[in-house]
Amino acid sequence: MSEILEAALKYQEKGYSVIPIRPRGKKPLLKWEPYQTQKAGAEEIKQWAQKWPDMNIAIVTGAISGLDVVDIDSQKGRDAVDEMIPDSMLTPVAGSPRDGRHNYHEHREGVGNATGFLPDVDLRGDGGYILAPPSIGENGKPYAWMEGLSIFEVNPCPMPEPLYNIINTSLYRGVTKSQEDNDHTKSQIITDSHIRFEEGNRDNALFHLANHLVKGGMSEYNILEYMLFFGSNCTPPFPEKEILAKIQSALKRTKRRKLSIAEDLRKWVLVTEGHFLVTEYHAESQIVTSEDKHAVIVALSRLEKEGIVEKYGKKRGCYRKIEEALSIDFLNASDTPFDIQWPFGLEDYALIHPKNIIVIAGTQNAGKTAFVLNVALMNMARHRGNIRYISSEMGGSELKGRLKKFKIPLEDWKAVDFREKSSNFSDIIMPDGLNIVDFYEISDKFWLIADDLKRIYDKLNKGIAIVCLQKSPGKSEGRGGDFGLEKPRLYLNLDPDPPDGAVLTIRKAKAWATEGRNPNWYKTRFKIVDGAKLLQQGDWYREPMK
Repeated sequence: MSEILEAALKYQEKGYSVIPIRPRGKKPLLKWEPYQTQKAGAEEIKQWAQKWPDMNIAIVTGAISGLDVVDIDSQKGRDAVDEMIPDSMLTPVAGSPRDGRHNYHEHREGVGNATGFLPDVDLRGDGGYILAPPSIGENGKPYAWMEGLSIFEVNPCPMPEPLYNIINTSLYRGVTKSQEDNDHTKSQIITDSHIRFEEGNRDNALFHLANHLVKGGMSEYNILEYMLFFGSNCTPPFPEKEILAKIQSALKRTKRRKLSIAEDLRKWVLVTEGHFLVTEYHAESQIVTSEDKHAVIVALSRLEKEGIVEKYGKKRGCYRKIEEALSIDFLNASDTPFDIQWPFGLEDYALIHPKNIIVIAGTQNAGKTAFVLNVALMNMARHRGNIRYISSEMGGSELKGRLKKFKIPLEDWKAVDFREKSSNFSDIIMPDGLNIVDFYEISDKFWLIADDLKRIYDKLNKGIAIVCLQKSPGKSEGRGGDFGLEKPRLYLNLDPDPPDGAVLTIRKAKAWATEGRNPNWYKTRFKIVDGAKLLQQGDWYREPMK
């Protein structure tokens, strides 16, 4: 079975309406309108694949599939969309062959198609369709789901209100909701003569206009001319003084963007091993505009002057990070392992030393929270008053409900210092304590995991940190892959074991508890009773090598 056919059947099984598309193209291979109201069955899809073995596939958007898709074609478009979505938004995201993005959302009744409602941003709703992974683009590159954000791993979330509202604003009235010419929507943004800047939306509209003109690299003089023209067409006319304020605000925002690139590049470089190409950073951070590329050059020049990087080899744009070697005070170092008890006697297999980081990478609902709460409970007597549990998703009420399940007096849990925080965990790490982070959230720029783990490591003295990560089903590492695997001395995986159990795997253990017994890839099965009690099902074992 071809990869395309397999994907098409999976989309169909999940309830989406699928249609065949010309190889390396975007136009349907058949009259596709009927599939806006009826879905093709598995047998019909197999017939398509037999007839057109090189076909691409698309998902019909709108009510039939319950999906609206925001189609972003450039970094400028991403910046515009990012201004209107929360950092915590989790929704399926696919990358297009030309480094664009497709954000999948729950369908909202009445949402159709729109072209250019933001720069280089289109919308596919009722009457539309979107090329779906693993279709092949005209340049021979595939559409692909972003790591951990496929439509089979993440449920589409509702479209954020600011984004939805800008589609409906009168600035863009006249955008059509129909699909034309059996291709993507041909609707146009309305012409200047029809634009209405009315009181109530003119302030916001003019700021966005100034922001996009600045990002486009237009001179300040020309920006002023354009803004004065549009301001004079407002109802009532927009004061010139306030227009100047809008321009200055947009210029400051662009300056902040350049500072953001410099900070982001610094973090990326610090966790990059060996030599690297500037174009690798461009690709991973979606740097596409000449303005942003110039900001990268300036930031690299600054890092070079600081002695953090140097040019490498003769290839243009190739650098290496200059590595420092810190002195290790082995004479005064403790040779006693950190005193910790684990569920299932894990301490008999892997040793933990002071200043170690432990990662627990678990799939959704595999029992990460139950596991680390048990770790806290089992070590209360050993480290009373010196255990800090940092939660990124539980408030007081939910935490109280979880702790009640352990059938011990709630007062006993005062031995654990519970904190609520969703980022910058290193700020509150106890240097000499047992720290638990439940959990570290990230959806892109995965190299930041390594940077954040290093910051936690730098805060530790005699203590340790246990960090929970989200893991995609079937993956052997959590979000961030190798970036999150480097710093931890113990790396554990948690996976579901249907119907009501889970599997704990020692993915990596650098310090063995018993000489000659390598604990890597040892597993044990267990059940979680009432969200609290862990019952081991049999002993530890290692599956035979295939």
